[in-house]
Amino acid sequence: MTGAVLELKWDDAALRDAARRLVTFDNDRAAKMWDAIGHVTVSQAQMRFDTQTDPSGAPWKPSQRAKRTGGQTLYEEGFLYASQTYNVLGTGGIEEGSNRPYAAMMQFGGDITMYARGQDIYRNAKRIQQVERSGHTIRTNKNGEEIGVNLSPYQFVKANSKGSFATHVEIPEYTIHIDPRPYLGISQEDGVEITAIAVRHLGAALLGTRP
Repeated sequence: MTGAVLELKWDDAALRDAARRLVTFDNDRAAKMWDAIGHVTVSQAQMRFDTQTDPSGAPWKPSQRAKRTGGQTLYEEGFLYASQTYNVLGTGGIEEGSNRPYAAMMQFGGDITMYARGQDIYRNAKRIQQVERSGHTIRTNKNGEEIGVNLSPYQFVKANSKGSFATHVEIPEYTIHIDPRPYLGISQEDGVEITAIAVRHLGAALLGTRP
């Protein structure tokens, strides 16, 4: 009975090259991948200022200032929004946040204690007019608008205003509560986009192409 021998030869140079590229991924390509991911996370954080929602899509509780002025919560001058940034870490990954001292309080919420203190306030006499209306004396301002009888005939002004006078007042300790309004975080949609970036960069490393 005759025998048969099958000899297979396979040039694995391409596989070895791919393996070499993956081994050196951390040094050559990881920083670019994390940089791309950082761009996404910052963009998503800033979008939450526009949508006024947290990463889960739940709406922020409107701030008193926003309700009073008709503006946006956490966006008065835009400093917190504009300060969103990230750093690529040398050990892999990114850190994201803001250098604003109040950023963490806006993210997580909390209580701020305002300690008791003395303070000078400055006021000036309002121009008050007395007019007769239906047999009653009504107090009005210079524009003829009625003002309440319990209002002080003085208005707050700057210290150097003409005719101003100072009154020293003692302000007791009180607490301001800040509701959490998360803007940092990864939503499900963010996770899909970040995963796609990682797959693209790893695939490019494996093939030796640009991501």
